[in-house]
Amino acid sequence: MIKDVKCQVIDPETWQADKEVGICRNVMFILKEAPVGDNFDLQKHLLKGGRGYTYSNVALWLFLLRHFGRDEVNVSFSEATKKKNPTTRAKLFRHVAVVNINDKWKKSKGKSSDDAKLLRDYSKERHSDIEAVITECDPEIVVTCGRVVLNCLRKFNANIKKITKVGTIPAKAYAYEINGTVRLLIAMPHPNAHIRQALMYKELSDLLVSIRLK
Repeated sequence: MIKDVKCQVIDPETWQADKEVGICRNVMFILKEAPVGDNFDLQKHLLKGGRGYTYSNVALWLFLLRHFGRDEVNVSFSEATKKKNPTTRAKLFRHVAVVNINDKWKKSKGKSSDDAKLLRDYSKERHSDIEAVITECDPEIVVTCGRVVLNCLRKFNANIKKITKVGTIPAKAYAYEINGTVRLLIAMPHPNAHIRQALMYKELSDLLVSIRLK
């Protein structure tokens, strides 16, 4: 665990096994904020499937990103929706890493932060901690959830370069370089965005096709 960066790899053994097998991609989600106070364990929460209104979309996107073009799994939206219930989400989240941009969540007593203030308060130290976690966990793909998350990362890293401009929803692909290592970064809407799940899933799928993800 690096300083105040909470909830990194949900299930370290599964994460490492995925790396060793090398079939499905390791994916890290960077969220705007999540309950990480003393009385809330996000890791345990996700191992139980998480709250549906937030984590159903995360599960859909994770399923697609792990399997797209890598194996014989059907990644249609109808198939992906089978991963939305708490039981299947819990199984799927064993294969994910999650970190949180906002390190002051518990001080705000659970109140959602203002995006502009969050960006202003996002510090160089916080950024260094998060990039250290990314380096340590070594995901193949990093997914930012919400525009402010991407903006925070770009605040202190000039080596985030857009790859393509696809779609009207903010699902975009970037090359994300940290200390000479380049990873794919995908910017998605906030999981609670008022956008149909099928539309966001199609947007992500179209993006992966356009960049010829291998």
